Amino acid sequence: MKVSWQDLYQSALLELDPDQLWLRIEDARTAVQQRMAEMRQIGSGTHEESASLEAALRVLRVLAEKECKLEFLERSDPAPSKEPS
Repeated sequence: MKVSWQDLYQSALLELDPDQLWLRIEDARTAVQQRMAEMRQIGSGTHEESASLEAALRVLRVLAEKECKLEFLERSDPAPSKEPS
């Protein structure tokens, strides 16, 4: 069963474990971007869904920057590299 981007997005927003948060954010971001690509390819979706997807990406970016203390980059690797303090 395929998990919707909305479910993955909600999981990222509700994640309390700091060790799991980045992975949830990345999963949600990937799902949102895949849905956006799907909408472009087959011309499906609505203006409302498109606006929701854009808003979700903005929220995920802020969540990553504030809670993970990282810049939200377009990355292919699933976990951030941590620099020594």
